[in-house]
Amino acid sequence: IKEFRDDVRDTVKGGGTAIIPAFAVGRSQEMLMILYDLGLDLYLDGMSRRIAPLLLENPRFLSSAKGLKKALSATKFIHNEGQRKKALDKPGIIVTPSGMLDGGPVQYYLKKAKDDEKNGVFLTGYQVEGSNGRRLIDRGTIDFGDGEEKVRCRKKFFDFSAHADHKELLGFIRECDPKNVILYHGDNREALAADISCNVIMPAEGKTNEIE
Repeated sequence: IKEFRDDVRDTVKGGGTAIIPAFAVGRSQEMLMILYDLGLDLYLDGMSRRIAPLLLENPRFLSSAKGLKKALSATKFIHNEGQRKKALDKPGIIVTPSGMLDGGPVQYYLKKAKDDEKNGVFLTGYQVEGSNGRRLIDRGTIDFGDGEEKVRCRKKFFDFSAHADHKELLGFIRECDPKNVILYHGDNREALAADISCNVIMPAEGKTNEIE
């Protein structure tokens, strides 16, 4: 978190825009809570903007409703292209979907900011194979729909995990005490299945599973 904050602050203090692609539900709001007290212009765009007040309406599901409320009070909401242009006119922080750069307002910002080395794009979540985010990490390019383009601004990946780990998943399963556990998503389901004591079902493409 400290490294992330330092890199974002250095980018903005150096006269650039820090673009932070983030998942709309949870991750965007987490980024605001991490960054709001830097005293820099902070913007929120896209579906993230619409999700934020809904989260505050359900404080029991938040780790800190007070912290989120404070962060949102220091954030400027972007509603249209005119406001997007203004946000890029001076140094600041822009948090926006999509988290993997495949759509959403982030493409607008990247297209405008990619050639200025003072700017920076900071990825904050897992980038799946084939996504623009993974392409940016591996090749330093983005495909806006008409071929790959070089991204010359600063780029960096931060691994803010959004998932429970192996131990936490096992604890959750144990507390639920289920008859069956279905492992549907993951690159190595077998490693988790080996430590689960009840019946484990791992669906395969094209196969049918009957559950009692």
